[in-house]
Formats: sequence, structure tokens, C-alpha cells
Amino acid sequence: MRTYDLAIRMGLSQSRASRLQRAEVAGSIQLNTLARAAEAMNCRLQYVFVPDEPLVSMVHRQARLRAIAELGTGESGAEPDDVVEARTYELIDSHDLWGPPTKPGWVSP
Repeated sequence: MRTYDLAIRMGLSQSRASRLQRAEVAGSIQLNTLARAAEAMNCRLQYVFVPDEPLVSMVHRQARLRAIAELGTGESGAEPDDVVEARTYELIDSHDLWGPPTKPGWVSP
């Protein structure tokens, strides 16, 4: 769409529409302004976070890091992997993986 057409649809001057387009390219446009531009073009603005990896992997890694931090090290130097894995799945199932620590000694990963 030409800048002129966008300006008319948004009720702006052409120079203001040009500034909006430059702000979008620079990543400095405000969301409410972007939503107005979308509406002027008969579109919807969708603001989303897209994970860089599968959520299952992200959750498992977070749970495992938290399990290791909670369990610390035993007298032999480290907790057995099956104990860490069991706590990992408990954390995943607890639905409180991202919340505050539930055990003393928990350290943020």
C-alpha cells in the first residue's frame, strides 16, 4: 500500500504516515499505532511470542535445572540421575515450574 493511501485511511498527513512506516522499520512504533494502521488496512494486529524451541524441551530443561538446584549434591558428590529425573517430572506435573521455589535451598538456575 502506498504511503498516501495509508495516510488517507488513517486520517493522517502523508508525512506522518511516512514517519510511522519508518518507525515500524526501526522497531520503535507503538503497539496502539500499529493496531490503528492494521485496522486502516482492514487487518488485525497479532502480538505473539514464538518459542525458539519446542515448549516440551523448554519445560523439561527448566524442570531439570530446578531439580538439580533443589537436590544439590549428596554426600557422594551428586544425586543419582534417576532421583534428578524423578524430581524433574514431579516439577513438571506440579504446574508450578516457573513460580517461586518450593523447597529451601532452591537456587535460581
